[in-house]
Amino acid sequence: MKALSFLIVPLVLSSINSLASEANPITQIDKFLKRHMDEIRKSENLVGLGAVVIQDSKIIGLSVSGERKKGDGVLVSQQDLWHIGSITKSFTATMIARLIEKGDLKWDTSIKDVFPDEKDIHTEWNDVTLGNLLAHTSGATPNFSLLVSLKNPNAGSERTAARESAVRYILSQRPEVTPGGTFVYSNVGYTIAGVIAEKKAGVSWENLIRKEVFSPLGIESGGFGAPKDIEGKLSQPWGHKKLFGFTKSGKDDNTPIIGPAGTIHLSLNDLALYADEHLQGIQGR
Repeated sequence: MKALSFLIVPLVLSSINSLASEANPITQIDKFLKRHMDEIRKSENLVGLGAVVIQDSKIIGLSVSGERKKGDGVLVSQQDLWHIGSITKSFTATMIARLIEKGDLKWDTSIKDVFPDEKDIHTEWNDVTLGNLLAHTSGATPNFSLLVSLKNPNAGSERTAARESAVRYILSQRPEVTPGGTFVYSNVGYTIAGVIAEKKAGVSWENLIRKEVFSPLGIESGGFGAPKDIEGKLSQPWGHKKLFGFTKSGKDDNTPIIGPAGTIHLSLNDLALYADEHLQGIQGR
């Protein structure tokens, strides 16, 4: 979704002036966007696609194209919940930034600060900071083991304990690369950052996201894991992946252990709320 948005938005913005002169410019933009969405979905052989365009903190275009599950003919809707994958990482970073503003954390809070007396933590992790973890320069490996990826701990204390256990095992090993330098995109690094926030705040990552991001922005559709498909009636989009050249659908999701790296779902309207908040921040508001 992120990559395709860069293809779609310039098309809309390049035509915005001419469309604004129409009697109902928003209707014209929606039609324009819908046409290009269908074209891109077909050319890229995608199952479903959604896009939203914001101008001056208002949604001026929102369109979806395709099916909730390949081949079943149930169309995606503008109200559907979308699993946003690694866009979740930006939510985690935003939540941590708010904790830093409150003085609960610092950008240079280190592994040693959070686990000060732990003899099982490899010494090369001691000076790795939140800044390193969020910038993918911590030295952490990209992903956890297959064993961790298959775990599905229940929400609450069971999940936070499993998340911390997986992180502790990583921290007991030498970092994948020397910390502080090389960029290595890492789900593990963001999970470590999430655990640091959990330990410092005494609250689960999920509840921190609710408290520090969803609630202040009025995001009501936000949740965790694959959107619930009520009674198997294709009430929400399914996940799809390529397998031996074929597109396979399913309800599986990332293990909730790596929640801070990639398990949030929400509507396009609420994703727009979140995106606009960052756009305002860039503009000094």
